[in-house]
Amino acid sequence: MHAEHSLSASIMGSPSSPDTPGAVRWPLSLLLRLRPHSYPAASVAFANTCYLGFFSMLLLASLVFSGLVLLLPYDSRPEFAQLSVWQLAQHPALAWVRDLHRLTADLLVTSCLLHLLRVVLAAAYKGPRRFTWVGGLGLFLVIIGLWGSGMVLPGGEGALAVLASFGSVIGFSAPAALGSSYLLHVAILPLAAATLVAIHHYRVHWLHGISLPVCATARRSLEDRRPVPFWPTLARRELRLALYFVAAIFLAAVFVYDAPVETVSGDAAVAESSTAWFVLWLRGALALCPHPLWSVFFAAASIVLLFSLPWIERRQRRPLGQRRGVLYGVGLVVALVLLLVLLGGSSGEGDVVAAIVVGGPR
Repeated sequence: MHAEHSLSASIMGSPSSPDTPGAVRWPLSLLLRLRPHSYPAASVAFANTCYLGFFSMLLLASLVFSGLVLLLPYDSRPEFAQLSVWQLAQHPALAWVRDLHRLTADLLVTSCLLHLLRVVLAAAYKGPRRFTWVGGLGLFLVIIGLWGSGMVLPGGEGALAVLASFGSVIGFSAPAALGSSYLLHVAILPLAAATLVAIHHYRVHWLHGISLPVCATARRSLEDRRPVPFWPTLARRELRLALYFVAAIFLAAVFVYDAPVETVSGDAAVAESSTAWFVLWLRGALALCPHPLWSVFFAAASIVLLFSLPWIERRQRRPLGQRRGVLYGVGLVVALVLLLVLLGGSSGEGDVVAAIVVGGPR
């Protein structure tokens, strides 16, 4: 507390001084309380985490910003949803916000997947961190739910066909499912995400800290454990990264990326002109196993395996070269996903999936 007080006083003057503007004093004071005073040097090295968690939080914040902007012009009624999305796509001021929302959603899922992969390769889910791993997986599932519910909100024929197909499995109609997806997307899942983010932040930054690299844990070097102060060293580094990253995302949304919009040709739904890579593997899996229940079973088995990973691999943290079972398992999964992505990418821009989700061509 004394260090924080003297730091604030040196930068902004005394906190009790009437000359210190509250608009400057309170945000910095809050920031200093959200993060520990220092971190071990090896844990905050870019090569350790690649700042994937940090970038994921930036993407999540961008999604919140763009989602709030899109909330009012969007009409969630099934008969008007697609029209409102078309109007958003044609609006000169809101089209880039929609592009930003879709782009950051795809990047967020990719960033979270890479973050999970890094944790698995670094064995950073063992010991006291096992429940942090469980909470992080829960947060990832909520983010997948946000992505999926957002994909059906445009209300086109393809989205309604998917809702009708999976709704028939659990017994509800597509129009009712569209309303439920809207409620999930704007209220229930964001509240769950905010809660899990707060828990994850507390456990990672305050309870046990960011995990050290395995080599640093084995060396026990004083340099690896040298404390690096959050303010101003890490704060300045993260601020620079945030400015560059957010600027790149905004420029890409404005000048490069165009969020696809589903169109309707006759009686058949034409799929979106661009599909996220992590949907292509699902398309490939559906081409191999057409019934939706197979996809549900595969997803459930994968989730159970990931949640139980800390209890399956219970040995002490070791370098990746000594964890050949994990290395081969990760390599097999990556190869399988790439194979399914290639299969999904070559199955056409929606005819296979449309036939699958509605039980055959219409």
